[in-house]
Amino acid sequence: MKHLFSVARLVVSGTGSRGARRIGSGAALALFLLSLSTAGQNYRLSDPLPAGRAVNSFQITPDGSRAVYLANPVVSQFYELFSVSTNGAQAPVTISTTPAIGTIQTFRVSPDGQRVAFVGDTEEDGVGHLYAAPVDGSAGPVRLDGILVSGGDVSAYQFQFTPDGGRVIYLADSGMDERFELHTVPADGSSPPSVLGGPLVAGGDVLGGFAVSPDGNRVAYVADQDANDVFELYSVPADGSSASVKLSGTMVFGGDVSFGPLIGPDGTRVLSLADQNVNGVVELFSVPIDASQAPVKLNNPVTEGVTGESKIDPTGERVFFLVKEGWGRNLHAARVAGGQPAIRVNGSPHHFKSGEFVYSFLPTPDGRSVLYITISNLPVRELYATCFDVRRLPARQP
Repeated sequence: MKHLFSVARLVVSGTGSRGARRIGSGAALALFLLSLSTAGQNYRLSDPLPAGRAVNSFQITPDGSRAVYLANPVVSQFYELFSVSTNGAQAPVTISTTPAIGTIQTFRVSPDGQRVAFVGDTEEDGVGHLYAAPVDGSAGPVRLDGILVSGGDVSAYQFQFTPDGGRVIYLADSGMDERFELHTVPADGSSPPSVLGGPLVAGGDVLGGFAVSPDGNRVAYVADQDANDVFELYSVPADGSSASVKLSGTMVFGGDVSFGPLIGPDGTRVLSLADQNVNGVVELFSVPIDASQAPVKLNNPVTEGVTGESKIDPTGERVFFLVKEGWGRNLHAARVAGGQPAIRVNGSPHHFKSGEFVYSFLPTPDGRSVLYITISNLPVRELYATCFDVRRLPARQP
């Protein structure tokens, strides 16, 4: 009999010394540890599971010492959260309480590797609550979200730790069903949660995809906070110590800020996409996170707009973004703070053959280059990987 194995996911620890993979054999998926320094030292981390059960997802703590994972050893539709040492010396411990109803939907390990937060509907079917517990299972989970209005719950994928691991920011309709607001709460549950931002107008909501600054001091988010169905950009202290400030400029009629603001590595500026000046033409804007200056537009004049994901390089100096231009999609670069024209990275306007466009891109870790892939739908689909030296960008103005 042949046993067919597949590697469903591979993760390397923050230290680079260990990796973990989810391996399937038949209908079962288990979690295995791989040593990256010693050949052959690979071993199972998860307990054996019955046929048809699986390790659903996993994360390794930043120091590589533990793996946290979801599995369904008892009831096939109910996933529980487990933690295990990556040295293989101890059996896994259960982080979540064994659910009689519902399941653990998703989880996040804190940046300091000390705690894990997770959302599940284990108390009431279909009602997600937010919990946190020590990552080693040394204490039971505490519920963080407090009292929810009837019909309210925590958004399963819209929560994250602050960089120091001390707080959890999350999205929930806790006060009114279907009115989603940002909340902040200590990760240890030592005090109840509070709502972030200003009061929402009737019909207003905070969108998903908020961002926490690298220093953990502020949160940037998009909401129709001041006018229903007019989505604008705001920032607020992560501890709720003061009201939010509006970051986006005056919107043209019908204009909105897109969800998913981007904060630079130094935490001083927020980037967002918005059709602020021309309805339907999305452009890229940059603004100080404290609203101390007006936003500036980073792209050159466009007719069809900026599209897709923008990425800031590790230095925080430059942002790369895609611009739709006729039949193509081209890669541009600009200074995060603005003040200079953007440049096109992938060649002259006539560089592409018909139907060819930039498919994906990635700044290098040293911030000196950006790699990008172009794709063509001509007789043969072709991929081209190119390296652009960012030193070709204009020097920063004082």
